[in-house]
Amino acid sequence: MKTIKRYESWRSYWRFFLFSFFLVPVLCVCLVSEFFILNVIGAFASIIWLIHFTARLSVILSNRLKIDGKELEISKGYTKTVIPIQNITDVSVQQSSSEKILGIGSIFINTKLKHRNCCMWRISNPKNIKQLLLKIRNNLRNNTTCFPHIIRAKQ
Repeated sequence: MKTIKRYESWRSYWRFFLFSFFLVPVLCVCLVSEFFILNVIGAFASIIWLIHFTARLSVILSNRLKIDGKELEISKGYTKTVIPIQNITDVSVQQSSSEKILGIGSIFINTKLKHRNCCMWRISNPKNIKQLLLKIRNNLRNNTTCFPHIIRAKQ
């Protein structure tokens, strides 16, 4: 069975990386400066930036959307939500104008199950994910193969 995984997109953090691009040379100048106060400020700012970068990296890597044939798994940090794809009633995509330019967006998933509505932010190509989820759901409801192109290739 084919598994599709999507992590939070790096493209949504372009401001952070642009700021870091300009901040790193300034910090280097502060750290090699002759003035003690600039050394302290540079070291403190470097530590704060490193903590912030590590936190951003952990958020990006811990937020995951996984489509596995019959189930949709959404992981956010230490919490994991598993939803049978057959129970999905609606999938909607929301994108701002800047998100459209970057090719990212938010996916909102509504289900038949009580308290199982969920969303995933900053996913790349959200419209493709929406179409794939709805196609798999319709195929499962009609009792047809989820990935017909894979089965045809094996025969």
